[in-house]
Parts: sequence; structure tokens; C-alpha cells
Amino acid sequence: MKDEERVLLDEWSAQRPEYKIFVRDGILNKSLYTASNPKIAILLKESNDDFVEIAPLTTDGYGPNGNSSHFWRNINIYTYIATCAWNNINPIYDDIHEITEKQVNSIAYINVKKNAENKSVSNDNEILEYSERDQPFLRKQLRIIQPQIVFCGNTKKCYDFIEDSSFLKHNVYLGKNRLVIDYYHPSYAFGFEKHVEILSTCLFDSDVQRAIQEVKSAGY
Repeated sequence: MKDEERVLLDEWSAQRPEYKIFVRDGILNKSLYTASNPKIAILLKESNDDFVEIAPLTTDGYGPNGNSSHFWRNINIYTYIATCAWNNINPIYDDIHEITEKQVNSIAYINVKKNAENKSVSNDNEILEYSERDQPFLRKQLRIIQPQIVFCGNTKKCYDFIEDSSFLKHNVYLGKNRLVIDYYHPSYAFGFEKHVEILSTCLFDSDVQRAIQEVKSAGY
């Protein structure tokens, strides 16, 4: 039986022949993602350079180095704080280096725009148009992947085209069986410690913690 993600991307690509280079993304490593608690996805705008065959992984993982010295390292911070908050564990980040230098391999990585044009700077209106045009496919991709937490890297408006969510507190929303976090793009650099501070404030908030327990108790 073919993998659901692959079937979807094949159908999506066939329906969009004008996308000359189709981005294939999604769950990086299925076994690691399935074992993750919580399952985390990051929703980004579009691929840069030739980063188009993103998932599944053909290596052990991505990073910590890349086009941006912060990109993969920040994703590690996002993942670490979210995992601690989900499991109500106090984060220990005395050694930021240990957290940030790991390879990224246990998340789902989703681009709104599957049409790779190697743009270093995205046009936000164009990205919104892609989220509206490909909404059925993006929605199905999320439903196949079933993340429990979605980090929107400056893509919350795009997420709003895909599925509904309601404001919870800070920049956290309650989506369909998941938390949706309206947050910075991982390339945004203002210090790892600042990301830790902001995310800890958001995700360890008592109202957000109650929402996490509700999602978990519902069996998602």
C-alpha cells in the first residue's frame, strides 16, 4: 500500500503542472515523528535555493548549519520548549548549545507554496494566494500528518485559509485537535535565550496548559 503522504503529493503535483519544480515535504522521519510526544509541524512560506526534496529524509537529519545560522537551531528550540510544555516538564536550557546543535529529524516540515521558484524573499500576498488556491491539498496534508502542535513561521494568515482556529492566549490558538502557535520564522535572529523566554511564557501559561490537557484527554 502506498504511503498516504506520497499519494497526496503525487496527486497535488499532477493537478498543478504549472509548478515546474514541485516541493515534496511533510514528515521527515516517520518512525521518529510517530514516537514524538507531541507531534510537531512547522508551517513555512516557501523553499529557498534547491531545497525541494525535503521529506522523507535521506540523511540522519537537517542542520544545525544551513543558509541561515539560526534556522535549524531555532527549530530545535521551538521543538524543545513545546515538548517540555506539552509534558509539563520544566525546561533545562543551561546549555543552549546542546539543544541547538542537534539535527532536526522528528518533525513535519510543510511549505504553503509548493511551487519552488528559489526566491530569497517571499511575497506575502502571493503566499496567501497559494494557501487559498491549494487549501484542499494543504488541509489534507495536515490531516494525514495529524500534528498536535503547529508552529506558524509568519504563516498564521495562511493557516487561517487552511483550517479554523480560535484565539487562546498570547500568540497561541486552539485549532482542530491541536495548538497553533503564531510565531517568528526560524531564520529570525534575536538570540536563542529570547526565543526560550517568549515560548516558555506562552506555552507554560495556565490557560494554555489546560488546553494542552484537553487536547491530550481527547486522545489526539
